Amino acid sequence: MTYPDEVNVTYKVKKSTSENNVAVFSMVYKQAIFFENDKQYAEAVKLYNILIANKEYAKYYITFGVCLQKLKHWEQSYKMVEKGLN
Repeated sequence: MTYPDEVNVTYKVKKSTSENNVAVFSMVYKQAIFFENDKQYAEAVKLYNILIANKEYAKYYITFGVCLQKLKHWEQSYKMVEKGLN
């Protein structure tokens, strides 16, 4: 399986958090979705946690909730989706 070009995503996010670099967060979001689609849920969860810790976008919470549903973490999933909808 080939991964997207950006491998060291966590470093890039930490480095750019203070600047609120939308492009970096967009890339991290795409990478999280890529991992989720590739059934690498642990990696996807790490990236979703980074995203929701740094940005308040509803789509991050909702897609994180969907990922948690795939892992059968029902209560946590419910909380993420609810937060995204509110």
